Amino acid sequence: MTHHPSNTFKKATGGAIGIVALLVALVALNALVSNLRLRVDLTEERLYTLSKGSRTIVGRLDQDTTLKLFFNRSAPEVPVYLKHFARQVEDLLHE
Repeated sequence: MTHHPSNTFKKATGGAIGIVALLVALVALNALVSNLRLRVDLTEERLYTLSKGSRTIVGRLDQDTTLKLFFNRSAPEVPVYLKHFARQVEDLLHE
């Protein structure tokens, strides 16, 4: 049994089309997921999860609320761990 060149070409073309389709699907999926802001709090202390009471208070707000963080990051007397903590708070406020 011999393989015809056209059969080999069909198999190679079909495989290449499959790979291209997979890449297109992955790029499309990545574009969709990148716009989602999903975060899961896996910390034991639930550090990044609002308590039930906090969610109730936030849910009762009748207008948008602006939270501001005032922090002098360049002050040499501020300990490094506080600078790091301030950065985490900034990140959360941005979200």
